[in-house]
Amino acid sequence: MTAPVTQTCIRPDRRLGAATVADEMTAHIAQVDQLLKHAMLPTQRAGLAHVLADASALAGWQGVDRGTLPQSWEHFERAKAAAMLADDPSIQAFATGEQAYVLLDLGQAESALQLIEYAHAQNRSKLPGLMHSWLHAAEAEAHAALGHELDSLRCMDLAAAALPADPDDPNLPYLALNLVHLARWRGSCLVQLGDSQVIDSLTDALTGMNGFTRATAGLRCDLAEALIAQGRTDEAKTHLAEAQKLITVAGSARQRRRYVRLSARV
Repeated sequence: MTAPVTQTCIRPDRRLGAATVADEMTAHIAQVDQLLKHAMLPTQRAGLAHVLADASALAGWQGVDRGTLPQSWEHFERAKAAAMLADDPSIQAFATGEQAYVLLDLGQAESALQLIEYAHAQNRSKLPGLMHSWLHAAEAEAHAALGHELDSLRCMDLAAAALPADPDDPNLPYLALNLVHLARWRGSCLVQLGDSQVIDSLTDALTGMNGFTRATAGLRCDLAEALIAQGRTDEAKTHLAEAQKLITVAGSARQRRRYVRLSARV
């Protein structure tokens, strides 16, 4: 009864931003938490714990996007605890890996990298290929934040190698990852590392980002940053203008901060 609520929140979250489903998610989490507290049978508790872990992980990522980092951390803590109760290594690894982004946004990249590595090492043999791919890519981003170019590129290569031929896994509905997303992710890492020779690949990735408003805003900012590095400020302004529209739709405080920083450079 409760599981579909989380699934129906994922699509509008990606398309319109966290604010559109924030109240619904809060009510959903409170309801499932109460049901879990009063469930007696192990099978009931495991099922409810899985739903709570999924919902809390989504709420945690929404908190990262909205800039409410303390609340986001608490959501991820709940997600991890619920995942352990549900005995679901994938959602536990996912919530732990996403929690690292709280640390990244706080400027604690080394701690973020350690947390992602821990998430990947824990229950490694039980994780499906799609989750391995996502964790490798997340690790690449943490390495990029630390300026570790070779390690970042190595992890992105591992992410591509681990990606299943069919990346649509019904058991991991919270993960949207394919070759286009990995190309965007790799380009973003390279931009962080100061490589401006990724404009063509990032531009190609734009065509596959339909329905991902927040991610597209980030991609536009990546393009703008690479163009600024090449002195192509007029083109950068075009991408920043498009990014601003998407950020307004998504209500992303995270992307808005980046937009402001880049706008000051053109």
